[in-house]
Amino acid sequence: MAITRNNGEDSSNRTNGNPDLAQLMQAFITALNANRPPPNNINRGPMSRAQALNEFCKRRPPVFHGEPNPTLAEAWLKEIKVILSTLGVNQDNHRVALAAYQLHGTGASH
Repeated sequence: MAITRNNGEDSSNRTNGNPDLAQLMQAFITALNANRPPPNNINRGPMSRAQALNEFCKRRPPVFHGEPNPTLAEAWLKEIKVILSTLGVNQDNHRVALAAYQLHGTGASH
């Protein structure tokens, strides 16, 4: 999210008409925006499987225990998909492995 320069007001009102101060403010805002890290996985390329697991676990994904209730299963899957999409995990094999990591009890195959 970039920092914006004004809230609909003329910059000369905030700088008392001083062009040097206006330029200094603009340079400061530009420098702040330039030093911001990219959000999540944007512009960093695909994550390794280990990085994906680490980032996935940081989000505290829900665990599925094999309950026979389809509503619980759908809610679990929806939350897992939201986390994976937020992280930018697009590779199917990573998505399946990370979701399977959260299967416990009768829902697990390991």
